[in-house]
Amino acid sequence: MNEINQIINKLFQTDLGYKYILNKIRTIMPYLKINEKNLENFTVQKIDYEYCVLNNFIGEYIAKENTIKIFLDLQDLGIDEKDIVEIFTHEFIHLLTSKYTQKGTLIEGLNTRNNEKTDSIFLGLNEGITQMIAEDILNAKKINAYPFQTNISRKLSLIIGKERLIELYSKHDTKGLMQEITKIDNTIDVEAFIKQVNSLHTFTSGADDIEMKGIGTQIEQTLIDLYIKSGIQKDEDFSKLIIDEDTARNLAKLVPNWIYSGPDYLYYGIYPDKNSILSTQSRKTK
Repeated sequence: MNEINQIINKLFQTDLGYKYILNKIRTIMPYLKINEKNLENFTVQKIDYEYCVLNNFIGEYIAKENTIKIFLDLQDLGIDEKDIVEIFTHEFIHLLTSKYTQKGTLIEGLNTRNNEKTDSIFLGLNEGITQMIAEDILNAKKINAYPFQTNISRKLSLIIGKERLIELYSKHDTKGLMQEITKIDNTIDVEAFIKQVNSLHTFTSGADDIEMKGIGTQIEQTLIDLYIKSGIQKDEDFSKLIIDEDTARNLAKLVPNWIYSGPDYLYYGIYPDKNSILSTQSRKTK
């Protein structure tokens, strides 16, 4: 705990440590429902490089132990103190929004995890919303963690309202989220859409044994349709929420030959003209 507190104190010129992040969350997002019990006895455990390579992550929250495990040796992975605080904040939000049911099922935001092994179809969206919150709390930009999932979450937050989305997330209300989407378009198969987002998450996390051709663009089209049908007139804001080519190419290093611009690939919702995302013809179908 001391090391992460020292990093936070240095970066933000405070002496509050992790409580500085907690206070920002309470102030900026009072509608985020916090499991106060998890704040009573949580720990932060430093992990080494070998652990990161073996498990393919540099930060995680272990609910059973109420422990955030995080990599802190900056020089080994080429990350800086801002990266460390962003990773910690992401995992800290998991901690704040996690609880166990009476039957022993872990609920973490929108995701449920039986015996902390089997995740629900909401895992992908859950990670995106968690990262969106972390970035907003830190006012951080150009972070590479979960870019597709975060982009999807930002679009949903514009469509149904950020406060409402985060409220549903922290109340573990998956049914409420699906109802919000259905209210906008009762023809959409919401469960299929959520599954697509989760499949995208699974694939961009390194699973290469599933057919994913064009799934990113299908998700993109669903979000555009939802935005149009919502009647919200914030085209400029929505048009900024795209996956840029650099991000796509960086992720392609994890799953080669899939994430590129073209109809045969994972995600080809990369628009050369940002202003053409919402065409006049599409707007008329509202």
